[in-house]
Amino acid sequence: MSGLRPLEVGEVVRFSWVVYKDRFGTLLAISLALVGVPSLMQWLPGQWLPGVGLLMSIVLLFAELLATGAFIRVAASHCVDLHPSSGDAIKEAGARYRKMLGMGVCYSLGVAAVAIVMIMIGTIILAFLAFGMLEEVSSYAEDPFSMPSGTLFRFLAWTFVMVLPAIGLAIMWWVAPMAVMVEGTGGIASLIRSWRLVMPHLWRTTKVLLLSLAVVVLPFVVLYWLFPYYLAASIISVLVLPFTSVIGTVLYLDLRSRSENLDPETLAYELT
Repeated sequence: MSGLRPLEVGEVVRFSWVVYKDRFGTLLAISLALVGVPSLMQWLPGQWLPGVGLLMSIVLLFAELLATGAFIRVAASHCVDLHPSSGDAIKEAGARYRKMLGMGVCYSLGVAAVAIVMIMIGTIILAFLAFGMLEEVSSYAEDPFSMPSGTLFRFLAWTFVMVLPAIGLAIMWWVAPMAVMVEGTGGIASLIRSWRLVMPHLWRTTKVLLLSLAVVVLPFVVLYWLFPYYLAASIISVLVLPFTSVIGTVLYLDLRSRSENLDPETLAYELT
């Protein structure tokens, strides 16, 4: 990322792939240790180790947050020719884990609250303007897949429209974890920081997100076709989580270079 210059949409994904490839060993070590083990144990048959699956699901939630922080440190450091080991990256992520956890809780609650409110508003609107469709959808509550395709499509399309504000909020807060791990901002402060960085470039950020999704969809499909569900889910978690974290980090640095003319010296200072 020469000079931390602003990148085009396609360049963000291409450069992210370069970082992912160059630092694959470090990223994989972090991912296997923090994500791979609990992810596999999450799917162990309950008759062998009762309760382990549920416990590992809870552990995985916290471990993924720690891993995300470590991935961000590795990716950001790579952009200024610093190369922390997997252990150092995990240690640095652990030092800011409380801030990451606070950010994650605020992020989840905020997006969920907006989604719930908008769905309630959408239901009320349907009750007044299309009560027949709402009644028909309700009649298939026990078996939604038996709903006529036309009704299902209209209902899903309406639901998508109503949750767009929540999706938009999630995009506005997309680079909050990077603000925590690079700048050391607190939970709520990191959300505000992300909002200010993304807001002037919302449509461009959305395009990066959509392109990123397109890149990872094919591996999802192939892995689920080749392997049993639990094994495919574990492999995807181990390989895809670091890649999405790298893309978010590169986007975050790109947004800062556009808004603040971020230079390598400043970034190196923040990281060290």
